[in-house]
Amino acid sequence: GEGSTADPAAFQRWRTKGKGLSLTLINALSEDWHGHFNAAVAEWNDGIPRALNLRVVMDNDAPPCERHTRGMVKVCNADYGRTDWTGLNELLFENGLIVSSVAMMNENYLRNARGEERQYVMCHELGHAWGLPHRDEIVGNKDLGTCMDYTITPQNNLTPDEVDFQNLADLYGEVPEGQRSLRGSNGRTEEANDEYFDFERKGPQDKVDGRRILHRSEYGEAWVTDLGNGRELVTKLLY
Repeated sequence: GEGSTADPAAFQRWRTKGKGLSLTLINALSEDWHGHFNAAVAEWNDGIPRALNLRVVMDNDAPPCERHTRGMVKVCNADYGRTDWTGLNELLFENGLIVSSVAMMNENYLRNARGEERQYVMCHELGHAWGLPHRDEIVGNKDLGTCMDYTITPQNNLTPDEVDFQNLADLYGEVPEGQRSLRGSNGRTEEANDEYFDFERKGPQDKVDGRRILHRSEYGEAWVTDLGNGRELVTKLLY
């Protein structure tokens, strides 16, 4: 399925015009994560067929991931406590389409993790930001070679693969030749942002009106929160 917030296996999408997905990513990570972030962004951005056109801006001043920004994906790391999840992605929907995303790396588990695990989690959570679901949730079977596959051997699943790139092209179309660029900026993101979404973030253990579980497996779960006025927040956890 496509575009359904109620189905965690569905492909979810941003509003586009069929010529690829152009997004700005806000890098709010500490410096030790920049290598993992840059590698994952480059892998996703350079897929064949080419469906993504990603721009990166830096944000070292704002509190990590406390707010969503319209039309952007914010990526950050912090010690979020013993939550059981290593990575988390939030997708904010308006009338069934993604309008913003936040990806969070939990240092409580990843601070001393191997580089391969940190890379896998980063790639995985960015994949959700584009609207991709998991490719496979069975951990004990053969690895697919994509970071959208659940695994206990992350070194085998560090990057997206050709199926992921084709899925993105099917969702968004291909970026026309000559219009692709991966640009960086040292400017403050406040100069580029014109709308924040403010809402009180709640953990999975908290009781929240309008929130329901969508899916739970041994290595992850997803739930949706109704924010009213056609807006929903879908949260995906990677254990």
